[in-house]
Amino acid sequence: MADKAPPQLVRAVLFTALDALSDYLDDVVIVGGWVPQIYGWIEESPEVPVHSYDVDAALDAAVPVRGRGSIAERMKAAGFEARTADANFALAAFGKKKPPVTQFFYRKGKLEVAVEFITPLAGRDENTPRTVQAGLVIPALRFTEILLRHPRTVSLTGETLDGTKKKFTFKIPSLSAFVYSKGLIFVRRESDKMGKDLAYIYETLKRPAWREEVLKGLPDVVAAHPSGWYQTFKRNLQRAFETEGAFGPAMIAREAPSRP
Repeated sequence: MADKAPPQLVRAVLFTALDALSDYLDDVVIVGGWVPQIYGWIEESPEVPVHSYDVDAALDAAVPVRGRGSIAERMKAAGFEARTADANFALAAFGKKKPPVTQFFYRKGKLEVAVEFITPLAGRDENTPRTVQAGLVIPALRFTEILLRHPRTVSLTGETLDGTKKKFTFKIPSLSAFVYSKGLIFVRRESDKMGKDLAYIYETLKRPAWREEVLKGLPDVVAAHPSGWYQTFKRNLQRAFETEGAFGPAMIAREAPSRP
């Protein structure tokens, strides 16, 4: 089993992936645990604790091939190894086999960093991957459209794995979209990832300026999606934090035991 990579390496993998996907930066939204960290970089504020050891990106369900080649081709050309996830060979409805999911990995010795893509779920079958391009089959997950439909474009100077420094302009979710999606999805996750999702919400809302930005933007985000989602969002958070002994505070404490 590969060891967890240090945050500095994952950061270099992030910028290497952005460099490889330069023709697709209008299509890609960087999501997952690095979003609060990226907001911290924008403000040049104290580092936000990192709870993620991989890079996640969201795409629409169909993306045309652009520029110098497909997403899979560009990732491989940048040195990433493409693999398929065995877990997705399970039987789907009516006995049809599901296509394996495509993942990309950077490996250095015992260290390994994954770059994974997700796309919005269409319909009710939450276990059916989508082919967004030839050679790129990715998980379709509920609530991903929140992250795609409410982006913020940012520009940052980053260093790739080969030491090249350059300015990257790319998309991340708005803080309101990020918190809303995490508040909806965490209850569907395994316990370790559930704790990380709650920690991301905590790290975002504990900063006064970010909390204000979330509260200001949340009504527009909520209004753009099914009304029942907001009721689910409130119910999920109420259950997680209804008392001091609820599972939410305990999970956050395990993720960041040194945080106040």
